[in-house]
Amino acid sequence: MRADDRYNLKDTSIVVVTGLLLAFVFNVKGVYNWAKRLPHGEVRESFLTVLEPINEAYEFTGIATPKDWLADWFNGNRTIVKPIVIEPLAPDAMPLVGPPVPPNLEEILEKERLLKEGPQKILVMGDSMMVGALGKVLVAELEKTPFEPVRRARISTGLARPDYFNWEKEVVNIYRDQKFVKAFVMLGGNDTQDIKYGGKTIYLGTKAWAKIYAKRVRKIVDYMCKKTPEIVWLGSPPMRSKSYDRKIQFVNKVLYSSLKNYKCAKYFPTAQIFRDKTGRYASYQKVFGKFRKVRMQDGIHLTRSGGQLL
Repeated sequence: MRADDRYNLKDTSIVVVTGLLLAFVFNVKGVYNWAKRLPHGEVRESFLTVLEPINEAYEFTGIATPKDWLADWFNGNRTIVKPIVIEPLAPDAMPLVGPPVPPNLEEILEKERLLKEGPQKILVMGDSMMVGALGKVLVAELEKTPFEPVRRARISTGLARPDYFNWEKEVVNIYRDQKFVKAFVMLGGNDTQDIKYGGKTIYLGTKAWAKIYAKRVRKIVDYMCKKTPEIVWLGSPPMRSKSYDRKIQFVNKVLYSSLKNYKCAKYFPTAQIFRDKTGRYASYQKVFGKFRKVRMQDGIHLTRSGGQLL
C-alpha cells in the first residue's frame, strides 16, 4: 500500500462520525423507544424532550416507511383494509373531521360577536399526545376560528404519579389568570401503572386503583368546570401492543365512568376511529379520501394524518 493511500486521523474521524450519524438516523426509532422504556422521571423526560421532535421529523420525511411496512407485515397487519364506518353521532357529540358545512346565519352572527369581543380562549391540555401531532393539529385548526388556542402539555405525565408531575396543581396555575370557553384534555396514556397511595402499592386493574384514579380525575374536572362550560376529555386510541392496549382500555373505562354524569364534561372515545373493520389496531386509515399512515412506528402516538382524522 502506498503511503498516500492510507487514511490519516482526520479521514478516519470523518468516516467514524459519518457512520455513527447514519446509524443514529436509521435507528432513531430504536433510540426513541429505548428512552420511552426508561423509568418515569427527569432523565426520561430530558431524553424524550430531545428525541420527540427528531422522531417526529423522522416519521414525517418518510425515512421510516420501509421499516414500517416490514414491521406491519411481521406484526400481522399485512393488508391495508378499509376503515370501519363510524355510526352517526348524537347531536351533542363531538363532530369528526369531514367536509365543511356551510355556516348558517346564526353561526355567522356568533363569529362576528366573538370577533368584536376579542379572542376567547380554548385550552388544549395533556401529555405527549398533545405535545405532538394531535396537539399541533388541534391548535392549527383552532387558529382558523375566532378562538385563541392555549396549549399546556408535558410528555411522560399523567395522574398516576403526582409525585413526579401534579396535574391538579398545574390546572390551578393554568387558570390563575386565564379563562377558557372550552377545553380539550388528553391524559391517561402514561397511567398504565400501579399507584403509590398511603404508603401502599395499589395495583392497576383493581377496584381500589379505579377509585383513586377516578377521584383524581373528578378533582381536576370539578375545578375546571367552575371556570370552563365545556370540557372534552379524549380517550386514548388503541395500542399495537396487546398487553399495553388491555391496560389502556381499563384506564379508558375508568375515565368514562368518572365523567359520564357531568354536564360540563364529556368523555370522547377514540378507539373506534383507529381500528380496522375487524376491530384490530390499524396503522393506516382513510383521511381526506386517501389512505394515510395515522400511527407512528412506536404503535402509540398519532401522526399528523392521525391527528387530522381525530
